[in-house]
Amino acid sequence: MAGGVARVSSETTVVTVNRLTDQDIADYVASGEPMDKAGAYAIQAIASRWIPRIDGDYGNVVGLPVALVWKMMREVSTQYPVPCNQKNRAI
Repeated sequence: MAGGVARVSSETTVVTVNRLTDQDIADYVASGEPMDKAGAYAIQAIASRWIPRIDGDYGNVVGLPVALVWKMMREVSTQYPVPCNQKNRAI
């Protein structure tokens, strides 16, 4: 909360997934990968072979829309420093 006011936002990303055959699905389930995933896939792993396109923030699909979170943090306060790498360059 900022100043006693809750801030809420969302990010939308459209993920296009190719049609999977019954064998694709069986092999994917047998791999064990979908068992601990929200939505049963990870775009950065095995399932990436069936995802030809995304429209929106890739980070949102992987887990967290970092650009949106950063924007919201900066709207609330300028106290958040710019992250730097080991050579003290802004990243």
